[in-house]
Amino acid sequence: MTFPAAITRALRRTEKLLGTPTFGWKGILIPCTPSSLQRGIEILVGGNPVEIGLTLFVRLSNFLTADSTLITVDSNLYTADNDKPIPVTGQIVTYPGNDPGTRYRVLSAKLAAGGSHVVMHLADQHSSRNA
Repeated sequence: MTFPAAITRALRRTEKLLGTPTFGWKGILIPCTPSSLQRGIEILVGGNPVEIGLTLFVRLSNFLTADSTLITVDSNLYTADNDKPIPVTGQIVTYPGNDPGTRYRVLSAKLAAGGSHVVMHLADQHSSRNA
């Protein structure tokens, strides 16, 4: 088994252990693994310090299908056969995905080394420290 495949399996197991948490994006509930370990850490977004409120680990397969090719359109990542783009900086997602979820602004969404998952750093939408 390859390293990315092992991470994907571990994330899938963790999702099940946590009761399959989801975040809401474009009207769809997407499985994820939440983490508050980085809460309070400041990162620079557009040159401004912004405090992380929540981190989500999302299996790449929740956005892409096996034979997809990435196409860049308006700063969103789309696939040829899937219309769920990976959220980008500034966009709003809800967590948990079911109502009433808290709305968060995406600070960053980066593909992890190995390509197994996306790491999304979020801040409360109404935080005075948002970029």
